[in-house]
Amino acid sequence: MTPKQERFVEEYLVDLNAAAAYKRAGYCSRSDVVARVEGHRLLANPNVAAAIQERKRVRSVATGITAEQVLRELARVAFSDPRKLYREGGDLAPVKDLDDDTAASLAGVEVFEEFEGRGDQRRLIGHTRKLKRWDKVAALNLLGKHLGLFPERHEHSGPDGGEIPLVLRILAQDHAHPEPFDGAGAPRTNGALPRGPAAGVGEP
Repeated sequence: MTPKQERFVEEYLVDLNAAAAYKRAGYCSRSDVVARVEGHRLLANPNVAAAIQERKRVRSVATGITAEQVLRELARVAFSDPRKLYREGGDLAPVKDLDDDTAASLAGVEVFEEFEGRGDQRRLIGHTRKLKRWDKVAALNLLGKHLGLFPERHEHSGPDGGEIPLVLRILAQDHAHPEPFDGAGAPRTNGALPRGPAAGVGEP
């Protein structure tokens, strides 16, 4: 790989954003559309793709985090049951008494002290607990994407949602086809007119 491709791999692993990684790696891009096209082209490069997968594997070994662990934690949030947060009497169960799956669905716990009276008569009368849960829908969405339930669609547009400029459409088309084409879809001739049959050849 080239030095810039190596840098692209490092930058891509920061946030998994191909367009942003393309820019941070030092490539020249005239617009965000160009950066997206070129960034995804780099991701399709076999050497770049292999380097990204190897870096992810090394990172997983170093941190001790596996894909199975991540999916298990997402499943705990996605399929959590809020009824398990309460005891039979209807009051919240102490966090220490929650089972592992229910406890994993909590993003945080806030405890407020309740007082009554003033001055020397002020005394603590109880506590109020506030539980914050992780976003269940977001967890379901991530699991669904992992399982391929929600295919992603990438729609591109020009400035302010308008049409993509002609030069950018040509650039994207050049990456999709090995043969060069002009903006109208006809083969480019590098400025020269297409050559027809020689005079007199094939004429009656």
